[in-house]
Amino acid sequence: MLAEVLQRCTQLQVRRPSEGRNLFRRGRVYIAPPNRHLAVHNDCVLAAHGPRENRHRPAVDALFRSAAPELPVQGDCGSYSSGAPG
Repeated sequence: MLAEVLQRCTQLQVRRPSEGRNLFRRGRVYIAPPNRHLAVHNDCVLAAHGPRENRHRPAVDALFRSAAPELPVQGDCGSYSSGAPG
């Protein structure tokens, strides 16, 4: 539902990573599925069920920790937290 709401508000493509290979692309908004962390690895966006971080899953910590060595340019990754339970 969040993906559909955001898509109505932006020209960027809004995506929820599916199973398998999801190539990371600039100009896309990736939404973490419920109870999954987002991570960037080998130019792909992954949805992984890792441990809670600071009592949260999904947690931005996991995303930024994985994205830092993968994305060479500052500003390639951002985060928004809806505060919705998951």
